[in-house]
Amino acid sequence: MLAHPFASLLVALGGLARTLDVGPDDAVVRAARDAYLDGFADLAGHDELVRTADLACRAAVVARALTWHRAVRAAGPEHPFARAPRQTLAVVGRPSPFDAM
Repeated sequence: MLAHPFASLLVALGGLARTLDVGPDDAVVRAARDAYLDGFADLAGHDELVRTADLACRAAVVARALTWHRAVRAAGPEHPFARAPRQTLAVVGRPSPFDAM
């Protein structure tokens, strides 16, 4: 699989927000995002990196939904995670893609 390096932020930042029971725009989550993006500061300005990270995470939601689909399709509709692909994909239009996590 080929993916954008910022797509990994979907799981990392979503997990951080859930662990701390804060929203995706919390200062701690933004600080973690910014620390990751600092490694790419020679390629673009901060605002552009943030926009690119958001877009990469939105695309990662689709990849994550497809992963869920492959994982549970053979298990049948009664499997506890049978709805996970659809639930994951439903967050694409929300303000934060981290709702998928």
